[in-house]
Amino acid sequence: ALFSALILIPVIYLTDNIFYIIITFLTVHTLFNGIFLLKTLKKTQNQEIDDSAIPFGKHLSLINSIPSFVNHLDKVILWYFLGPVQVAIYSFSYNPISKIQTLFPIFQLALPKLGEKNIKDIKEQILEKTKKLFLLMIPIIIILYFLSSHFYQILFPEYLDSVIYFQAFLLLLLLVPFQVTDSALIVVLKKKQLYFSNIASSLLKLLLFLILIPLFNIWGAVLAIILANASKELINLYYFYKI
Repeated sequence: ALFSALILIPVIYLTDNIFYIIITFLTVHTLFNGIFLLKTLKKTQNQEIDDSAIPFGKHLSLINSIPSFVNHLDKVILWYFLGPVQVAIYSFSYNPISKIQTLFPIFQLALPKLGEKNIKDIKEQILEKTKKLFLLMIPIIIILYFLSSHFYQILFPEYLDSVIYFQAFLLLLLLVPFQVTDSALIVVLKKKQLYFSNIASSLLKLLLFLILIPLFNIWGAVLAIILANASKELINLYYFYKI
């Protein structure tokens, strides 16, 4: 990410041609991801082959592409109904939350650990860890809520209107602990269930965008994202209980 930024930022600074920016973005990410993939393969000690891994990995790529596509439609719909200024205010409220979520790589940490276990035998442990992480997020959210206006005054003084939406988006951090149960579904190869939860929540999000944004402007997008993401985690939690 650091190397990509060091190349991409000068390109954005030197040109306003969107074609060059997109090509640079795709090229540097492909290059550095490829380099680190090769380095990882050289360090791999386990030569055991799982024939189900590659086909399931392809399905995961498709499953994850569905919400990724829908996640970018919010800005298009906001632009259509409200114009570029509201899109900027919205982006400066939602994008910081997505970056904060990456500071809690629970999914990446849980997946290899759970892959070594029998999920049925440790279901109660997983639920207990999820509960503890959930409770841990509450004081973090409260602290960020009260500090957010100060951060925006320092970092984004031109977008103080974004603060109230950022504070609402903090509720998304309550869903971060449920990445543990999401990881468990992947470990036990629940392909159909993952398809359903991602497609259902993505369609719900799109429907809520179209209904709520014209009615409530930016607040409509905020509500749509929170409700759709919560529905996805509730569906996954239901499937986890059925493992």
